[in-house]
Amino acid sequence: MSREERPSENTAPPLSHADGSHRYAIDYMRQDGTPLGAVPIIPDFQTARDWTYFMGVRRGQLPGVSAEANGVVSPLWCDERGEPYCRGFRVETTNADGSQTVRCDFPKTYFKSLAEKGSWEWVAKGELDVGERYAYQVCAYPVASRIPETSALEAQTEQPGGFEIEVVPERIPLVKSRLDAFTERATAEGPQTDGDMPVFFAQSVVDEACALAREAGENETGGILVGQIHQDPSKPEVFIEVVAQLPAQYAEATTSSFSFTHETWSAADVAIALRGRGELILGWWHSHPRFCNPECPESRWKNCLLASPFFSGDDIHLHRVCFPQPYQVALLISDLPASGPTPALFGWRAGTVSTRGYFTGACSTRASEANRNEEKRNELNPRRR
Repeated sequence: MSREERPSENTAPPLSHADGSHRYAIDYMRQDGTPLGAVPIIPDFQTARDWTYFMGVRRGQLPGVSAEANGVVSPLWCDERGEPYCRGFRVETTNADGSQTVRCDFPKTYFKSLAEKGSWEWVAKGELDVGERYAYQVCAYPVASRIPETSALEAQTEQPGGFEIEVVPERIPLVKSRLDAFTERATAEGPQTDGDMPVFFAQSVVDEACALAREAGENETGGILVGQIHQDPSKPEVFIEVVAQLPAQYAEATTSSFSFTHETWSAADVAIALRGRGELILGWWHSHPRFCNPECPESRWKNCLLASPFFSGDDIHLHRVCFPQPYQVALLISDLPASGPTPALFGWRAGTVSTRGYFTGACSTRASEANRNEEKRNELNPRRR
């Protein structure tokens, strides 16, 4: 389906026009329901389009390619209040010949970061106090209509330049593997959420990251995660395997920030080429030194945000800009007061960066051997096929 075409008639919830036909705003109110007004927003739906396309790859419906995905974005109206109030939106994408269609629904929380930014409009006006709680609704208006203007903030877009860049899709190398050969030899770590793409880490990667975090002391440090993307057509499912970490050379780090430089990327490309294993960049890792006051009593650790793994606004921004592919993840090593360097994983889920679970201990050598053994058993016993 092209950007200009309408979604098909057989979609379940009532949908609006295709992508580009609506303007969006966030309608704010106090906790007691007192209205504050609307702030226009320009949502970036690209991560939702990419996520929808990747779900099609995971389901075996769409080919794995690296270019940004196209897709039709349509508001989903609130069941009780109806138009223009949204409970979320839907993205619909198809393959090249239109024979396969993939749809994904996204909740209102997709707009949460925009709502937080827009709330400062009311703080600046003295309508809200810093830290005061508020409620909001996401509204969508046809482009021909006018957003209720109770805010002086104008949403801006970048004007197109003097030339266009055409991105040529490149097929992502998917290694055919049996998912069970990995899960049978791995240990689950962190919160496991149904629907998440399986992620496998060689234990050595996590151990190396923790050791480097200790060596960095009070400064943050980090690196690049590399490995393979696997596909099990029998499930069907796609999963990634992180086999190595490349310490980030020439990175800029302080006690509270970490960022890559052009030299970092050049060094990583050279290292991947020298390894000669056809590996892909699957994400990044970085550390958080101990932010807690060393004199803080242990009784306060449980309720302290700094005493648990967290992704800062800068971390999310770096991940969105540098690691936008739906399969790319971020390993965080936090120096916690109760446990020392502690790993946690973050990654894409429904177009937003969220904490997620993973597996450790599996490696391709053992998994590939298990695959070969399985094939031999099938050859000896045709009934197993």
